[in-house]
Amino acid sequence: MRTIISILFIFLSIQSHAYDFMVDSLCYNILESEMWEVDYPIVEVVRDNTLRYDEPDNIAYTRTSVIVPETVTWEGTEYHVVGVGRSAFGGNIKLATVSLPDGLLYIDDAAFNGRKPLRTLTIPKTVTTIGDAVFDGCTSLQKIEFPDGVTSFGKEMFTSCAALETVKLPPTLKTIKRSAFYGCKKLQTINIPETVEVIEGDAFSGCELIESIKLPDNLKKIGDSAFEMCYMLSKINIPDGVEQIGRAAFHRTAIPRFTSTPKMKEISDLLFFEGSLQYVRITSNIQRIGMSAFEYNEGLKTVRIEGGVETIAEGAFASCNGLRDFYCLTNIVPQADKTAFAAYQYQGSDGTSKGGITRSAPLGETYVAEHATLHVHRDLIDQFRKTYPWSNFKEIVAIEDETDIDPIMAADPTRSTTYDLVGRMLRQQQAGLNIILGNDGKTRKVLIR
Repeated sequence: MRTIISILFIFLSIQSHAYDFMVDSLCYNILESEMWEVDYPIVEVVRDNTLRYDEPDNIAYTRTSVIVPETVTWEGTEYHVVGVGRSAFGGNIKLATVSLPDGLLYIDDAAFNGRKPLRTLTIPKTVTTIGDAVFDGCTSLQKIEFPDGVTSFGKEMFTSCAALETVKLPPTLKTIKRSAFYGCKKLQTINIPETVEVIEGDAFSGCELIESIKLPDNLKKIGDSAFEMCYMLSKINIPDGVEQIGRAAFHRTAIPRFTSTPKMKEISDLLFFEGSLQYVRITSNIQRIGMSAFEYNEGLKTVRIEGGVETIAEGAFASCNGLRDFYCLTNIVPQADKTAFAAYQYQGSDGTSKGGITRSAPLGETYVAEHATLHVHRDLIDQFRKTYPWSNFKEIVAIEDETDIDPIMAADPTRSTTYDLVGRMLRQQQAGLNIILGNDGKTRKVLIR
């Protein structure tokens, strides 16, 4: 039965104003038992009908607590309650507590949408599917746990749940949907199961108090603005299997270090715009660094580009005024926009809009470069010196000792990592001189004969 619930869930949503019968002010719709592969009569609750009519156009709900029964009897037939219908309790702005029955299989879209007094809810272990925006606008909701059997929940699940502090997600979840926790300003603790492969756009945007998140090893994609304006977020791992990180995914976070993953092809626009980065490492698989990707990281001191970068877009490192060392270990001179190292005047931030701050014309197209040293391979030093805007770096020097990899930091500090002489990460040590970054953060040279 569980295998078809997600499909049936799409087709069995009923408008909350239509119902087959009412018992104790709760309205129900009768469902087809055969479609759910059960041999007993079943219903979903679709409306709370505890209304008071003060005047013709003045309707108010009087119920503050609801107990949804496990079974309900109508005209001599006992029905099992298996679902909470679309917007079933969406009109009751006084509802503070809800008890759901064992045997419940699904909760449909917006079932508790906008129920400001609702503080907590226990979801029965039998529930496997939860729809879109179920708790959207439940501004008093503080804590919730999902049973292990839940395989999916919808987008905008907890949007604007400003009091939500703790969420326990089910271990079978594969996708955290768009805007799932958008605007959960008090959320501090969240477990992301190892089964999760996708975190969609805006999933945690505006979660201002989250300081640390452990991402699962199976993760493949992080959507646009996924962690945008997580102001306190300073500890996060980005697993090697991540193939794509979307636009502005870490805009206005406190993350101090970033290393691209082996499967990424480009650095997205605005990725760390207005961030707190101190160190950036771009691995050799990256071909493009996007517009304003690292703009306005004033504490950024060291950038290391390895191998494959061909294009650096507009404002990529603009207003990184603390930049001191830029290692460009490519085999060609990358094409860099004239404003890649610009400095801008900023006119404040509204704290909400994408891009966050308003900027005026650049103070100088190469201001950042003029205060930093560019480190390149010796055989390309003349080409860098002749190519704008690279030519405007304060100093352009050849890497005298290409085993000098002090700027490198391991993506996972719990294990050692091996590099060749130009800083490319190796799967195993090879003949010749290897550079080993130990789990203590220190580097050493190892000669393999």
